[in-house]
Amino acid sequence: MSVVVDMEMNNITVIVQYGGGGGGVSLGETATTAHRGDHGKAAYDFSQAQVAVNEALSQQIETLAQVVSALTNALAGKADLVDGAVPSGQLPEVNIFQNIFDSFEDGEVQLGDTGKIDIIGGGGTPNHTITFNISGISDPYILEVNGEVWEDNQKSFPEGTVTDTLVPTIEGYTLSPASISPVTVDADKEFDFVATAEGASDDNLISGFSFLDLSVLTGVGQPPLENTSNTWKITGNGFGQGQPGKHFPVGGEIACRYGASSANTKMCISYQAASLGNYKAIEVEFNGDGVMNITGGKVTGETFPTQPVQGQFVKIKRVSGETSPATFEVSIIGSDKSTVIFAKNYTVTDTPVSSSAVEYDTAGGSAIIYYPQGKGLTDI
Repeated sequence: MSVVVDMEMNNITVIVQYGGGGGGVSLGETATTAHRGDHGKAAYDFSQAQVAVNEALSQQIETLAQVVSALTNALAGKADLVDGAVPSGQLPEVNIFQNIFDSFEDGEVQLGDTGKIDIIGGGGTPNHTITFNISGISDPYILEVNGEVWEDNQKSFPEGTVTDTLVPTIEGYTLSPASISPVTVDADKEFDFVATAEGASDDNLISGFSFLDLSVLTGVGQPPLENTSNTWKITGNGFGQGQPGKHFPVGGEIACRYGASSANTKMCISYQAASLGNYKAIEVEFNGDGVMNITGGKVTGETFPTQPVQGQFVKIKRVSGETSPATFEVSIIGSDKSTVIFAKNYTVTDTPVSSSAVEYDTAGGSAIIYYPQGKGLTDI
């Protein structure tokens, strides 16, 4: 018997031939010999693997053909340049962030959500204005909100701001309502307030003092103008405010409260002595910047070593000397009306009690003397 192996076209054919004579068939690579079986199996397995590779390659070629077709179609509709630029009408609509994350639930992003991005405009976040409309005040005033001055009664905030409770204050007035609850700034806001003068209340006086009823003086020998002052505030009108009916004896005191518009005001002891003329012996002066100075014709002047803050009181007291020289104490009293913040004595010449008078000066329409008051004064 003989075995014929045919491996043409990756097929293995085994032909068994019977012939005369016998005996086994030897291994070899000729038509009359047998081939190893393990080599045949390896050849078959390789042929099957190549079939799978060919199928994958065919699919890739088909996909590439589709891509080429799509690109060809896209190029057929390309934009025409105008002066080197693509006309806006030919620009494609592109959703760059499609199929990105969109929702955040409990801090987790779910796959497959569609993305959305909020874009702030090039002009930045818009601002809105909060304005306080104040009625009931004819004189100049300064509005503070939570301790900050608001120019023109308004302030701008970025959109979306949530303010603190807004507490407006104006020196010498009570405002109604007293405050505004926190405001969400999503548009311009306006709030209406009514201002009522605090009036001659002991709450605004240093202990034991009384308000001074002051009259307007235009000059020596001239009749006073209509009294535009009151018992709790003197507004600036360019004229001296005086009380010539009161002497300033030893132990006598005058005071006022330092406020937002105290600049360009004076609190002084003036004299009407026939032999010396009329003059101001010692005065507390607040200059245009609100800085407190000691001035006067009969004292060595200086910038006061310590400066008051809003709500504190400034006081002049005659400590000693019925005639000349006399000692005057100038002091700053805390807003609690009792604590002495700072005090200093000054020697003043030509200061007879018999010719003394209390006087306050204002210069400029915005100047305000707050709560002029006196203690221990005597009638002329």
